[in-house]
Amino acid sequence: MSRWHLRAGCTALCMIFGLGLTLARSRAQEPSAPAALTITVQPGARQTFAGFGASVFPWTPAGVYKTQVTSAQNAQMARLIWRDARFRSVRLWIHPGEEPVSYYVDGYVGTGKLPAAMAAGAHDLILAPDHIPPAMNDGKGFIKDAEIPRYAALLADFIVEFKRQ
Repeated sequence: MSRWHLRAGCTALCMIFGLGLTLARSRAQEPSAPAALTITVQPGARQTFAGFGASVFPWTPAGVYKTQVTSAQNAQMARLIWRDARFRSVRLWIHPGEEPVSYYVDGYVGTGKLPAAMAAGAHDLILAPDHIPPAMNDGKGFIKDAEIPRYAALLADFIVEFKRQ
């Protein structure tokens, strides 16, 4: 069976991030069973480890992405990450209030990145706003206390509109 590998030793994660790296096709053996992993937790630990995840970025429009990555390549990368590597979370980056929601629907759904991840076994979607809109920022990188309800509403509206589209 053929496997897709990225040149220069990059992992398949780089391509799903939309970096547009060139794929090289090579023959590889079927992946072996995952090795056992032992994690030792000290008594009194309070947090449950839910698994690994990866970020997906919407910056490349679907019309461009699909000229660089075929549907088969996209599905194969998703299977390598979310099925074979057993990642379960997908982090979706957004710039709250700066781009229309349709931009993100195109970059995540239109490219096939998110549907492929979900089909390959991703379970959890994590919305990752990467900054605070300037009007809500206190100038030190924190949200103004008075802006918290408006920021929460901005994110909630984004989620509703993303699901609607």
